[in-house]
Amino acid sequence: MERNYMCPSCKGFLNVGNHVVFSAATKENKRGVVLLSATLGDYSIVHHPTFSLPDGEKVSFYCPICHVRLASRKHTNLARILMVDEKNEVYELLFSEITGERCTVQVMGDKFKVFGEHSSHYREFLEIMRKSHPYKNL
Repeated sequence: MERNYMCPSCKGFLNVGNHVVFSAATKENKRGVVLLSATLGDYSIVHHPTFSLPDGEKVSFYCPICHVRLASRKHTNLARILMVDEKNEVYELLFSEITGERCTVQVMGDKFKVFGEHSSHYREFLEIMRKSHPYKNL
């Protein structure tokens, strides 16, 4: 199943092999490259051992191509990228910027697919989105 992940700003491809590549910064402004699994629901992460990412810390994700901040405008703890599937359908992916928090939301139109055991932290947010802020087609 071929999926591509893209920056919503520059539309550059973010995936290499089975990883999605980001530049990232901690609240102490430590910076590094982070590789997240390209498989939805797999929360494995690769980073340099000196780039410390303690659980519970908010990490800011950036496009490694255009350097735009990938923060979602819909929730302060979520980042946003695009996913294009093998049928060339475009989805919005929202994922947690809190280290150790496993939550990913795949959005297309008003349809949601939720992954991760911490998605319940966002239940109220998702219900509000479903009822009063439906997404328009990307």
